[in-house]
Amino acid sequence: MGPWLHRRFGPETIARVFGSLPEELRSDLDPSSSSLGALASSWYDARIYHHVFDALLENVPPEEHASLARDAARMVLEHTLRGIYAKLFRLMATPPLYARYVQKIWDMHYDTGEVTIEHLSPSRALHRVQGWTGHHPFACVVNRQSGAIVYAMMGMPHVRIEHEKCAWPICEAVYSWKV
Repeated sequence: MGPWLHRRFGPETIARVFGSLPEELRSDLDPSSSSLGALASSWYDARIYHHVFDALLENVPPEEHASLARDAARMVLEHTLRGIYAKLFRLMATPPLYARYVQKIWDMHYDTGEVTIEHLSPSRALHRVQGWTGHHPFACVVNRQSGAIVYAMMGMPHVRIEHEKCAWPICEAVYSWKV
């Protein structure tokens, strides 16, 4: 997410926002780094991204949040699934396999929350996230946009989000695509 934040908001804004974090939340972070100093192998307090998103989005009209989230999700997924991993993903990933392993994928990014995917038909899937204590409305939109991008990366044509609901403690989205 760091590279997207830097590209979208600029290093000066990121430095200002991170500088306004309480000391105990910023001690291990480096806002000048594209990774923000975050280590993939470590967990961070959800209050960090709550504060960062709230500060960065305070002057962004709510109707622009989905577009920003889609852009962030695309950049994160392109970073995660690149090179040989992207090729393998496109060759092997299917909606049933995604449903089977979605919790393991979620657990790579968050330390709470239960994620399920229920296939409503061969070309529709209901994603549900429950009990995510780190929930933030913008992060939730990023996650829902990520789902649409993942289906497209699987080769599902004309993916769209039919329904979205962000109502902690249960958030959900219904995705559809052409068969």
